[in-house]
Amino acid sequence: MDRDKLLKLGVCPTCKRKIKLAWNKGLKGFGKGEKLAEKNGMWKGDKAKLGAIHDWIKRRLEKPNRCENCRKIKKLDLTNKSGNYLRNLTDWKWLCRRCHMLSDGRMKNLKNNHGIEFIKKWSDQ
Repeated sequence: MDRDKLLKLGVCPTCKRKIKLAWNKGLKGFGKGEKLAEKNGMWKGDKAKLGAIHDWIKRRLEKPNRCENCRKIKKLDLTNKSGNYLRNLTDWKWLCRRCHMLSDGRMKNLKNNHGIEFIKKWSDQ
């Protein structure tokens, strides 16, 4: 018998001992990449929640070493440009926390609630 037939039967081709096969060996739909994205029955498309869209973008948009705005080397957040949370890679960018908060308008809220001294102390870090 040839090697492939022996393997399908669960027999080692060299020593002829019985081997344990993976439970999904030879089954349809379990190959790499066969059920990804739109091909998956659980795919929600544009109805997906924000966390799922963030994860989808993170897997596809390469993370740079520097903030795309200030060019400093800091921890980076994945930010949405338009606020529509589309599955469009050009609608997303990697920013440091400070630039992210400035672009979202959250820095103004901090100034109004905590005062200017708090902001200066926080933004110097």
